Amino acid sequence: MRTLTKTITIRAPASKVWEVLTSPRLIPEWADSFTPGATAESEWLPGSEVVWTGDNGMVMRGQVTESVPDQTLRMTFPAGQAPDQDFDQVESFTLEPQGDTTLLTATHGPFGAQGYEMMEPPWDAAMAAIKSLAEGDASGRHLRDANSADISPPA
Repeated sequence: MRTLTKTITIRAPASKVWEVLTSPRLIPEWADSFTPGATAESEWLPGSEVVWTGDNGMVMRGQVTESVPDQTLRMTFPAGQAPDQDFDQVESFTLEPQGDTTLLTATHGPFGAQGYEMMEPPWDAAMAAIKSLAEGDASGRHLRDANSADISPPA
């Protein structure tokens, strides 16, 4: 079993990155990396339900287990909701302000080998999209400008 970890430096304050991660208007812009039409509904408070859906009929239900605005967002998803999801999964985002930038770390897992390989490319695309949206103008329309080479594994 492996947990996927992605880290990217974003030239924006943590509050803007948080907005990209939790805004119903912006989530589809980066979550589309995982499945077309992906959206999430949640209050983003500890204990609240989170429901991810997609145009393909995909539904993932989980619970927000930690939510500290501009710092940490963690969700758990019970086993059996996706292929190769034999175990409960945890998805988390950690935001670390660093001067004029924010270091965003996303973790997701555990996965079996097939699930890890399947999820790595969408996570690269999602992180690039999050970066582009947070660094973009108020309309959030710089989505396709992000460079996936900016995404690195943790040191």
